Amino acid sequence: MKNYYSVNELAEILGVTTRSVRNYLREGKLHGIKVGGKWKFSEENLSEFLQFSLKTKPSFMESDQPIKSAVVLKFYLQYETLESLHQFRDCMISYHQDVYSNKKDRYFFYNVLDDTCAEFIISGNFNYVQSFGTWFNEAVSKQTDISLTTPK
Repeated sequence: MKNYYSVNELAEILGVTTRSVRNYLREGKLHGIKVGGKWKFSEENLSEFLQFSLKTKPSFMESDQPIKSAVVLKFYLQYETLESLHQFRDCMISYHQDVYSNKKDRYFFYNVLDDTCAEFIISGNFNYVQSFGTWFNEAVSKQTDISLTTPK
């Protein structure tokens, strides 16, 4: 059987309660399967949820609406494997949730562009973008299989 996460494991990964995981299921934001009466979640379920979660916040990426944030910073990253990108993404999301997500008007977006490139977008007030952007850039510089690149 593939690697699957339980409700408890997924809650720990996402940094939320098990009740939140069940709410995400009920709201249709998260998908999984029931095995023996217990919910199980694949890597694909987790990835889809994280992309949905990040993209459903007020996003300027898929909208013609003007950007409502004072500052926007984009990072284009080249990666060797999708697994390394997911590990990096999960670390960034965890840090963002721990430090920044308790404030309004602070957004962190993620989008896979192709098999080797992804974009990360930080949007909000100047101090937030500068602080998180600096930390993000330092985190990228410590990676061996992920690096900054130019847009394609």
